[in-house]
This record gives sequence, C-alpha cells and structure tokens, in this order.
Amino acid sequence: MIRLQLAFILSKRSILLIMFFSLALAIITLYNSDFLSGYTVLDASRVENANNFLNNSLQVIKFLSVFISVFTFIQAFSKEAKQYASYLVTDLKSKWMYFNTKLIAIFIIVFLFVFQQMWVFYVVSRVLTPYQFNLIELIVIFGKIFLQAIFFGLFQSMLIQLLNHNFTLIFPLALYWLMEMYSSKIAVESSAIMIKINKIIPNLLVNSSSWDFYLSAEKYVLSLILMYLMCAVVHMFQDI
Repeated sequence: MIRLQLAFILSKRSILLIMFFSLALAIITLYNSDFLSGYTVLDASRVENANNFLNNSLQVIKFLSVFISVFTFIQAFSKEAKQYASYLVTDLKSKWMYFNTKLIAIFIIVFLFVFQQMWVFYVVSRVLTPYQFNLIELIVIFGKIFLQAIFFGLFQSMLIQLLNHNFTLIFPLALYWLMEMYSSKIAVESSAIMIKINKIIPNLLVNSSSWDFYLSAEKYVLSLILMYLMCAVVHMFQDI
C-alpha cells in the first residue's frame, strides 16, 4: 500500500514543486558558498566564512523542508485523498493501515528531500570551498531538520482533517515564522512565551557556530509521538 500512497501523493504538481525547490536550494547553496571568490579569498577567513555559509544555507533549507512537509501532508489529506481512500478502506483495520502507510510515504518523501539537500551542501563545500565540514555532524543537523519538518507536517495534517481546508497551511507556517523571529537560544530565553513554545515544538536554533534544539532531541521525539497519536485519533473517528 505504500507504493499506492507514493503514487497518489507524488502527482505531477508535487513532483514539479519538489524539483523546483531542490534546484532552487542547490543554486542558493552555490551562491552562499561564494565559490567564485576562489580558494585564496575564502581560506583567508576560513572559520568565519564557513560559519556564514552554513548559517545562511540552513536558514533556507529549514524553511523549504518545513514547507515541503506541510505541502505533502496537505496533498495526502486533501478531499481528493479521501475519495481515493474510499476504494481502499473497508474496516477499522484497513483504515488504520491506510493512515500509517500514508505517513510512511510522506516520511520517505520528506527524508529524501532533506537527505538530498545535505549531500548538495556537503559536496559543494568539499569540492568548491576550503571548508571541511564533518559529515557526521551534518547528518545530525539535517536529521533534526527532518524531525522539525515532520512535526510541522503532522500539525498541518491534524488541522486539515479538523477544518478540511487547504488554507490551514497558514497556521503552521505562521507558527514557524514566529519561532524564526527568535532564531537563537539567547533570543528564545528573552521571552517566557517562546521558552514554553520551544520546549514543546522543535525548532533548530543557531548558537554561535553550532545548531541545536532548545532541549535535547529525544524530548522532541515525545512531542512527535504525541502529535502522531492526536492525528491518528482524529483520523480514526472521521468518516472517509
């Protein structure tokens, strides 16, 4: 059933959108690397230039990963998807399987998008710049971007199931931009409300030359599980 879910979610519109953003991110990564300045110029202030390259690139990759996730969840839980589900769902067991295979399909799409961006960033840095980013550290950072994107996507799926309208994407994106206004740990700690929000919702924050969540990643996995359970309950009690 996962193949059927992928076939439905990856419509021509979805594929074109993902391809467009992938190409746009590749161009932005190249631009942020400033590779045209040459090795000598980039190497003169290697640490500072490398941090700027990483920070500028991650800001865009984070947003587009969240957007792709939100868009994919909209596609998967749209009115058309409900019509499609009517042919596959016959009882509670098949309804439960339909929901979970749908999520697995979305996870695969978002994972591949984030994974691709990681390798584009890594290859550009290795081939065109003097920067030596640690691959393991990049895997950890991009893994957290994936976790954040999935959380916002699940939030979107709950909204679209409850309100049944595509314009619900405004809410997760508005929440994302609100959190991005406090994009560092120091900024978050200047607001009691943002501290509470960041303790529940994962948002990758910059702290000098490092990137991390406000709390440990394990604690946000619990938030992700809770969001999944809420979405599952809403789905199981709704008519297809």
